[in-house]
Amino acid sequence: MRNLGKYSRLCLIACPIYFCTCEQDDSDRVVTNISELKVVESFNYPTIQEVEVKIRILDNQGVPMQGIPINLYIPKNNSADSLGILAEKGFSNAQGWLIAKTILPRYITKIIVSPGYIGLPKAIILDIFEEKAMCVLGGKIVDSKTSITQVSNVLKDLSYKYLGDWGELGKPKYLLYPRNIINKAFLDEINAILPEHQNLSIKRSDYLSKITPSNLTIKDSADVYVNFIHEGTNSKNTLGFYTYPIGSEPSSSNEIGDITIVYPNASFDGSGGALSLGDKVHLGKFGPGTILGWCLLKDAWDGNAVGKENYSLYSNDNLNPETNPSLKRHTILVISEKNNQYIVGFEDIRRDEKDCDQDFNDLVFTVSTNPVDASNKELIPTMPKINDADADGVSDPFDEYTDDALRAYNNYFPSPTGFATLAFEDSWPESGDYDFNDLVIQYQVNRVCNAQNQEVALNIKFLVTAAGSELHNGFGIQLPIAANLIKSVKGYVISQNYINLNQNGTEAGNSLATIIAFDDVYNLFSNNQSDKTINTDKSNPFIVADTITISVAFNTAIEPVILAAIPFNPFLIRNKNREIEIHLPGMLPTNLANTDLFGTGTDASNPLLGRYYKTANNIPWALNLPLEWDYPAEQSSIIKAYSKFAPWAESGGNQYPDWHLNLSGYRNEGVIYGRP
Repeated sequence: MRNLGKYSRLCLIACPIYFCTCEQDDSDRVVTNISELKVVESFNYPTIQEVEVKIRILDNQGVPMQGIPINLYIPKNNSADSLGILAEKGFSNAQGWLIAKTILPRYITKIIVSPGYIGLPKAIILDIFEEKAMCVLGGKIVDSKTSITQVSNVLKDLSYKYLGDWGELGKPKYLLYPRNIINKAFLDEINAILPEHQNLSIKRSDYLSKITPSNLTIKDSADVYVNFIHEGTNSKNTLGFYTYPIGSEPSSSNEIGDITIVYPNASFDGSGGALSLGDKVHLGKFGPGTILGWCLLKDAWDGNAVGKENYSLYSNDNLNPETNPSLKRHTILVISEKNNQYIVGFEDIRRDEKDCDQDFNDLVFTVSTNPVDASNKELIPTMPKINDADADGVSDPFDEYTDDALRAYNNYFPSPTGFATLAFEDSWPESGDYDFNDLVIQYQVNRVCNAQNQEVALNIKFLVTAAGSELHNGFGIQLPIAANLIKSVKGYVISQNYINLNQNGTEAGNSLATIIAFDDVYNLFSNNQSDKTINTDKSNPFIVADTITISVAFNTAIEPVILAAIPFNPFLIRNKNREIEIHLPGMLPTNLANTDLFGTGTDASNPLLGRYYKTANNIPWALNLPLEWDYPAEQSSIIKAYSKFAPWAESGGNQYPDWHLNLSGYRNEGVIYGRP
């Protein structure tokens, strides 16, 4: 990001960064037995971090924008070009803020902010510093031609005409100031017709009809202006325009006269360009009978000038490269009569290519004339009404529950498609073999939220992938809220007689909301595998368990920070003995646990010191992993299966925070079970 101090609309927290790189330390102490580990007492084996994220959204006059959808992604690489895994989402409040606590793998040092809203950058990458990240998107910018950094000795491709020179990153020196006011109401209109990743040929095929104009026809002499609104692509495209008289439509690109460059690099500041919402250009004055067409030069910006494009796309359908006539349209033209402006949206990928999403918002700009009625509006569609079917303040394109005013969207951990893992040793308070496969559960949490980002329901999927013990273990979680805040719990599998429930489905006898997902792991397998180990011996076939979906409804909406600490407080119930609970290290027992067992066997729990479920040398009985973890095979210690577990634990988590990943030198495949 260049010279951030000049731009009030985008402020990132700076810190030295590296993306998930852990130096190999050849001096690592070799540990062959987990009992030999030397782990600092305060270390609780965290593999996730709770990151406070603060995002503020402003229009181009500095006015806060409410109800803007904001998505947070874990990047696939050290770049915002690939959004990666969706980690969190929410909507900005009346002050323009989204303040959230999102759960991320501990080795992640960056997060991508993607508003998913036309008029704001597609993606901005932030550094995580001390478990915090913050930025401001949008805002009023006070600058002028003199503030644009001069780029000297630019060699211009003389096959194009130019409106003037440009500065760093292709920012035109001929921009007009002050910028056009582009407020949220106008942006909401544009977002209603061009939502991200929605196929326009299905959503609004009338915009792409042959009878719908795609070019602007001047009927009276007029000055014409273009305003930059949005780019939603990884390409560094160039926008140009061309003209021709009515009745002289070009039959090939060779018949087009000069193409004049409008935006050499039609990209947002912060996304590889230097443009801002409302950047205005005067195209010139045109006489009656002139038709203005648009040309997008695909990825033509070479970092300094307009270079050779991959291909050119035009607002005259017949000039475009597709052979299928129904796929040749690459622009839409819609009029906002309220704002006296035309909206033009470009699809920048050939529509016969499979990766084309056909959302026509890869480049969005508006066109206006002076006088305002100097252009022909006939057959040009008008902006549609903004729909909010349930009147919750979230417009339908962004609402995942359009008919439910109490619900607006889903928030998943670890992702909408992935699962995290809980792995237990069930021998507590005695030591075990530390293969962490006595009970292995994959889980996915969905926090259902309303328009105010409050949580109104909780849906958790549990899938047992291993039961490497002959014990009939149960499993539950405790939420950090009172049991009477729960309206109902559904989906649990309880068949034994040692679990007592309240009327709302929570477990009786606990002040905090405690949910028992199942009371006997063997009941989850359709072909009764009682008294046999499951999915820990490679010589036996893999057996699929039933998936449990726990649905929790709240009596009142819960503030998001209260339920941010996923996976809350999970625990194993040992062999149908409700008094024996096994929790993650450092987590408290429920009211029903027998605390007299603390300090017996090899357990060194001490409630007075806030120490729970660790041995004297700080070895745990349970682990939480932020991925679908490949656990050790039967009686294969985690030390042998994962070579970086020991240095991670002994360094207090500073070394190899990614020890659980499938990276070179990290795993001993011979002793890892590895699901089929």
